[in-house]
Amino acid sequence: MLRRLRIEFVIITMAIVGSVLFAALGISYFTSYTNQHDLTVATLRQGLEGSFFNDKKMGAPAPDDGELGRMGGFGQLVLVLELDEDGNVVWDNGAPVSIDEAVLAELAHAVVASAAESGECRDLGLAWMVGNSQESGTHIAIVDVTTRDALLKSQLFNDVVIFVVTMLFLLALVRSLAGWALKPVEEAWDRQRTFISDASHELKTPLSVIIANTQILQANKTLSQESRRWVDSTADEAAHMKELVNELLELARADESAATGASSAMVREECDLSELVDGAILEFDAVAYERGCTIEAKVAPGITISCDRSWMERAVKIFLDNATKYAAAGSIVRASLAQEGRHVCYSVTNQGQVIDEEDLEHIFDRFYRTDKARQRESSGGFGLGLAIAKGIVEAHGGQISATSSEAEGTTFSFVI
Repeated sequence: MLRRLRIEFVIITMAIVGSVLFAALGISYFTSYTNQHDLTVATLRQGLEGSFFNDKKMGAPAPDDGELGRMGGFGQLVLVLELDEDGNVVWDNGAPVSIDEAVLAELAHAVVASAAESGECRDLGLAWMVGNSQESGTHIAIVDVTTRDALLKSQLFNDVVIFVVTMLFLLALVRSLAGWALKPVEEAWDRQRTFISDASHELKTPLSVIIANTQILQANKTLSQESRRWVDSTADEAAHMKELVNELLELARADESAATGASSAMVREECDLSELVDGAILEFDAVAYERGCTIEAKVAPGITISCDRSWMERAVKIFLDNATKYAAAGSIVRASLAQEGRHVCYSVTNQGQVIDEEDLEHIFDRFYRTDKARQRESSGGFGLGLAIAKGIVEAHGGQISATSSEAEGTTFSFVI
């Protein structure tokens, strides 16, 4: 639980800050790109109007009027050409730049092919704008945008570097902050787990005395029928209480292992999971028959994992017990074990009353029960079985899940 909370805290914080940073850098780049593009268009327009002087002196103030002046001026040189009907240059504006004839021909072809008033040839690194057609030909203003594109590309690269470096730094910072932020939760969780474990241990001794005394009374032949009924009732409730205490102890051990990864909480060994599942199914065949259903197994052979055998057997049996208990009369309970890449999947499906979606969200919560899905029957049950299975699976680094529908039935599964 604490590990999941820590991971969720890191993911949520990274997502929020990362989104804000990405938006800020994206807006900055988009603004630069838009400004540069507008400046290029303004420069081309001024060149066509003849109001932009290419002989601007270094250090001279920027023009005060016009769109270019409002943008702070621009240092690009504009080449304005007049072309005749055959595409030959008949006039230029005398700018101290020239253009290769092959490039001009390719540019003229692009201009003719385009219906737009202006555009850019990315492969040539040129931006162009066409003026009004006159009797003598067509005016075309041309600006080299290679430097502009290089600057924008450099800014994009720097933005990506800033984003990556910032996110890596943030990841390290958030991971350290997660421990500090969740420390009160961790302390409360530790106190709760310790209390459950200690209380369960303390209850075992008086329960053992109660059970022993009731057994002595039950063996007394002189006990009246009325008194025996009360003794038998006490014995039954003491047995239920003992079962609850044992389940609480198992839950505390599973919580300890899942939260801290303590190796002392469980004993790992190489376990033939296929053999374990087959044995559990064989053991529950008689139970299923008594409950009015049958078990159909599909277990892949030779699947081995490193686990605590007793715990894993407990989780496997919890699934089988739960499925056979709530299966419809005459139905088939299907148990499956399969290897899926590097993971092992165990699932049990039964056909019975569908579990509501809102109940599925809490089906693995301790002490949770619903009238339809987890009502305690005379056979016992405290709403801890699935919670224990969840703790066992998570202690082994796995994930547990449940689905329920009219067509597919109810399936409990875990992947390790």
